[in-house]
Amino acid sequence: MAVSDLLIDKRIVERSIRRGKLERTEYDRVLEELPDAADNVWKPEDEESGGAEDAPAPGGDTGGGF
Repeated sequence: MAVSDLLIDKRIVERSIRRGKLERTEYDRVLEELPDAADNVWKPEDEESGGAEDAPAPGGDTGGGF
């Protein structure tokens, strides 16, 4: 069975399982297949290490006010 993104939405996955629209084993399989995104996490200590000069300002703001 192909799993709809809606059925595995974190906010409603338990309801989908209770209603029989999704099996727990299938949900676990989908989670296992997700790529590891740990390298995409921003860490505050990265900014302190001197790499912040090249990084864009948060939210794209250049400090020009509102």
